[in-house]
Amino acid sequence: MTTKKKIMIIGVVLLVAVFASYKLYASRWYRFSDNVFGPSVAGEAAGLGGKVGFLMNESHDIKKGDTVEVEQDAGYVQERYNGRAKVIWVNESTVITDKGFGPNTPANPGKIRKV
Repeated sequence: MTTKKKIMIIGVVLLVAVFASYKLYASRWYRFSDNVFGPSVAGEAAGLGGKVGFLMNESHDIKKGDTVEVEQDAGYVQERYNGRAKVIWVNESTVITDKGFGPNTPANPGKIRKV
């Protein structure tokens, strides 16, 4: 095998490794401890209406405008919180989406990620 072929193979392997690492990073799930009524966190002035937010357990890189996927742990009550949503407000401890807030329930933890 020639040196040129070896270099090309190494380059392809490195490209695949970088792409795979990025996909793992981009699809990282973050844990949340409960859902929350958006305006109770951001304040009525933020214009969030009755939107649902999620109280984050850890630091995250989710930003306003991101599309996220929410998956609640077993035993949840509000089916509508699961699935994809658009982030409309965020800080280090809360992510608020464009989905409507449902009636109060016991704590519903789960996970969220950018899509």
